[in-house]
Amino acid sequence: MALVLELTPEIEEALREQAARLGTTPEILAQKALRDQFAAPPDRQSDASDMDAWKPFIGRFHSGKGDLSENTGDRFSEIVAAKRRGEGRAS
Repeated sequence: MALVLELTPEIEEALREQAARLGTTPEILAQKALRDQFAAPPDRQSDASDMDAWKPFIGRFHSGKGDLSENTGDRFSEIVAAKRRGEGRAS
């Protein structure tokens, strides 16, 4: 089924910018958003985001390590580079 939607210029620009950030097309991004909203199981159809579902748990647990959130971007880059080199997970 083809459906044509008219978007406000603001929504269209936001859709294009987000699609570019995600490396996808505005059409695919819009389809995903609609699928997530209307084709999701009933218990997933709500205004609450996934982050809202985690709110009761955030900050509740302690690992005993105080530096887990430091340099996460660097560590992620190291892991990706190691996988590309075929080394598996970097230590």
